[in-house]
Amino acid sequence: MTRHATIEARAWGIGAVAVSLIVAVPVAVIVTVSASDPGRAWDHVVETRLSAYATNTALLTVLAASLAVPLGVLPAWLLTAYRFPMCKALEWALLLPLAVPPYISAYAYTDVLQFSGPLQSWVRGVFGVDSVPWFPEPRSIVGASLVLACALFPYVFVAARQSFAAHATYTTRVARTLGCGPTRAFASVALPMTLPAILGGVALVVMETIADFGVAEYCAVDTFATGVYRSWLGLDAPGAAARLSLILLTIVTALLGLIHLVRSRLRSEHNAGTPHEVTPLRGLRSVLAIAVCATPITLGFMIPVATLIGIAWGNDSNDPTRDLVTHAANTATLATIAALCAVGLAVVSVYGRRVRPTRTVRLGARVAWLGYAIPGTVVAVGLLIPLTHADRVLAQLATVMRTDDTRAGLLLSGSVFAIVLGCQTRFLAVAISSVEAAFGRVGRSLDDAARTLGRGPTESLLRLHVPACRAGLVVAALLVFADVSKELPMTLLLRPFNFDTLAVRAHQFAAEERLAEASVPALGLVALGLIPVGILATTVTPRGRTAHDA
Repeated sequence: MTRHATIEARAWGIGAVAVSLIVAVPVAVIVTVSASDPGRAWDHVVETRLSAYATNTALLTVLAASLAVPLGVLPAWLLTAYRFPMCKALEWALLLPLAVPPYISAYAYTDVLQFSGPLQSWVRGVFGVDSVPWFPEPRSIVGASLVLACALFPYVFVAARQSFAAHATYTTRVARTLGCGPTRAFASVALPMTLPAILGGVALVVMETIADFGVAEYCAVDTFATGVYRSWLGLDAPGAAARLSLILLTIVTALLGLIHLVRSRLRSEHNAGTPHEVTPLRGLRSVLAIAVCATPITLGFMIPVATLIGIAWGNDSNDPTRDLVTHAANTATLATIAALCAVGLAVVSVYGRRVRPTRTVRLGARVAWLGYAIPGTVVAVGLLIPLTHADRVLAQLATVMRTDDTRAGLLLSGSVFAIVLGCQTRFLAVAISSVEAAFGRVGRSLDDAARTLGRGPTESLLRLHVPACRAGLVVAALLVFADVSKELPMTLLLRPFNFDTLAVRAHQFAAEERLAEASVPALGLVALGLIPVGILATTVTPRGRTAHDA
């Protein structure tokens, strides 16, 4: 490698480390601020709410994860091991709940299940009673956990589906030849072999549940995420918000470490990619299989979307589409800018580690991955504190330099820049995942060939890697676009004045019990979410099934 190429490689390595600071700085700020005196607000939180935050967060996480596992694992096994009518359509449709943000589902289910809702009204009419005391309360921990499980189970489904297809059906067929029945073979062979992959999906459900703000807020469940938001805005106590954020971040890190430890101990060698056959189902068995696969789709997608469409269609009040174009434009603009920035930063991080794989660069890449595990409220607090101080410094400089009496506004904390920066912290890992997978398909031998031809790292990237990885870059941008579009707590805290997105507007209407107005921006969010889901559906189906597919 020439001296010029070596300098370029070092520059890419430095760039990769700098990208990791986007995630490291908010965490460092939270640790620093939480160590300072938080004032009386923290004592008030400890005495009145801290135990409720901890208990509710733990209970909500356990319930949501426990409910998401059967909703994801059972359809994954049926679609992998058996052939029945509509199996291909059901496999694609099981990803549709990812297009519905959990807090949107919470709005719909609350409307359906509440006392004045259609379901309870129908039950009271059929049985001739004035009340139904045994009916589940939607605004409770149980209701919130049901909503989160129905919205997040596709994470478990995708992980289990791919793992079952890779090895479990072949070994299960061997167990069947040795006398095991279908149920016993699944429980004793297939499920234990797939457990590491299932735990990976559960880890995503756990992170999303702990980070959730919209469902917990709307269902009146006090969690750490809602506590951070209320401490910042309600109590005006940055110190208390920082301490709650640090506790929440510690919990997330500990849980992820525990899940990783369990997965590493359970992991074993498998014959991945072994071709397998599927068993055809007919009659009542095929009907039951369809019902098992269709139930999560109905709970996670059909009911929320149909409810929102019905609410929007029957709205006779003010025009719910007023300002919709403005909010949709704000959402699209913010998501586009954030997606392009995330892809660019992901390329720097991934390519920097590729051309300069030193220990420091690899450590920086791991730090960048942690952003997805940080809840949006924590990211917002970690950014607002330094950005607010930076705005004060800029205001003082502007006062010294100006000759008139005008004052500088909130140039950083009160602009779209703050949201875009927060989105990089929160969703950079999503972009890195797709970019890394795309770059991994470009063999190292091509890099060596480019170097022998005198091409430096930058020229190799522009002329070799980017054209070859164009599809992966587009997928990364679309995934980040969808995540930013439905992000709620971080946008609520970081957005500038008079800048509302579809998610913020839907939340504001729902908080005021104006579901008719909230339904229109909510449906807009669902439409945006269908874009990456459609792309994911084309890649999630393992190829091993095609030989005996329906």
